[in-house]
Amino acid sequence: MTRRRLDEQVESQTSDPLDRRLSEALEAAPHIAVADDFAARVMSRVPARRIWAQNVPAHASVGRRVALIAAAVLLLAMLGFAAPSPDANQLARTAAEWIVAAEFVALTLWLSLRTGTLR
Repeated sequence: MTRRRLDEQVESQTSDPLDRRLSEALEAAPHIAVADDFAARVMSRVPARRIWAQNVPAHASVGRRVALIAAAVLLLAMLGFAAPSPDANQLARTAAEWIVAAEFVALTLWLSLRTGTLR
């Protein structure tokens, strides 16, 4: 026994009986019992799991591949038109950049809305 535990026992013997009973009640380990059918009762209340069957193609479609390549080309074209060039017509460059940007946005929207139907 450690010195601290021994001191606690001596102190508890000299203290009030009510304090001693209260300490014993607080230090006592409760008896815990779980019924044999507890797990079965809990599992009977849990709803059945739904299995989500999603048909995901094993390979990407040709249309999706072409669309992703076109999006990469459009992104490069936008960056090319955005580079400064003092000898070019700025109105034509700005118009071409906006057209390419609109095509890029339309292609991105088309790809995001048609993800499940492309094959």
